[in-house]
Amino acid sequence: MSKSPHSRETAGGTQDSRTKLAQGSRGTAARSWASQLQGLVSQWLRQRAVGYIEVERRELENIFALLVLGSFVGLPAPPAPLSLRLLPHLGRELAVLQSRSREMDDVYAEIASLFDL
Repeated sequence: MSKSPHSRETAGGTQDSRTKLAQGSRGTAARSWASQLQGLVSQWLRQRAVGYIEVERRELENIFALLVLGSFVGLPAPPAPLSLRLLPHLGRELAVLQSRSREMDDVYAEIASLFDL
């Protein structure tokens, strides 16, 4: 068995094997840290993307309600049979419309609705 000219024989093995073992454990720790960092960044990006999608969904719901119930604000109304077929999809919007009409005399409720409380 040939020994490296730079290695030193000790009780636990050669000095080279200890150095390689220490470097290997540091490499494993660095890979573990990089993997955790990648997971955190991935989760953060996913949460931001979901937030954008939720905002887009709310805006599309508002546009849908405006198209179907636009006659209340002076927009041309779609044909009555089409509005009646779309009416079941407006359940949440109609509930919001009713609650706002009940709170019209409550100034504090109007201010709270501006802040989405």
